[in-house]
Amino acid sequence: MICVEQSGLFSQFDPRVLISGFALLISIASFGFAFFWNLKNQKYAEFSKRLAKFNAKQGAREQLLSWASESMDELSRAYVLCQHGKDHDERLMIMSSLTSLIDKGRWLLPNHEHEHFGKNKESAFTGFRQGPLDDLVVAYNTLDNIPSLPNSIAAEGLMKCKRRFSSAVQEKLDPRNVNADLDELTGGSNEQTIR
Repeated sequence: MICVEQSGLFSQFDPRVLISGFALLISIASFGFAFFWNLKNQKYAEFSKRLAKFNAKQGAREQLLSWASESMDELSRAYVLCQHGKDHDERLMIMSSLTSLIDKGRWLLPNHEHEHFGKNKESAFTGFRQGPLDDLVVAYNTLDNIPSLPNSIAAEGLMKCKRRFSSAVQEKLDPRNVNADLDELTGGSNEQTIR
């Protein structure tokens, strides 16, 4: 029997060490993968939350925009009627539409300080109206109180109502902030997206 002496790196090599080393490498790789996957999932969860918040804001904006668009149509009809019209029936139709829009607007723009003022009224009517609703009420009252058509003074007052209404709704819709929200959501510049 020939005895060959093993020398070198593998002379005293134990296969259990090799297996332990591989197990250690697999554990480290598994930890790295799990850490990376967890980090990616956290970023996705954060993005999903931001997206849900943005979508909720957009839903509210869309409801307000729909109501405001219909309201602006009626304010414009009232303005044109006061400038050029003579039709008493059209005035009544516009007034009917305005009073409906005022009530619908209360659902979107609840009154301020409702805890302190008007406690003897129904809940939607306690407190103080928000600006856009005030403008619709002024338009309704203008139409209700004008003695004859056309009426340039009433038309001038309605034009002021339209401008105040438009500005107040724009503040509520906050279109400039929509771009900032999109930038935050996407991480990019969306200045041209919504104009």
